[in-house]
Amino acid sequence: MEPPRATSRRSQPLGLIWRSKAALGEIAFVREFSQSLADGWSQVGGMVETILEETTDLQKVRVTTPAGSAGRRFVRLRITRR
Repeated sequence: MEPPRATSRRSQPLGLIWRSKAALGEIAFVREFSQSLADGWSQVGGMVETILEETTDLQKVRVTTPAGSAGRRFVRLRITRR
């Protein structure tokens, strides 16, 4: 599995791209964001997921979210067992 990477430019949505094995049914990829690290993490609100590439073995996924209030937002990918 390739490590996730962030994509962003000023005044554009914040993005996160990752690649994973498509057959990992026991693994959940949880997309979370925070307006400030002091506020904790949320899974709800304004995230758009796009599958960029998909084969029988691999998926390449991008998630984007608006920059948030004050022009900043933090995004993380949490991986858990189902």
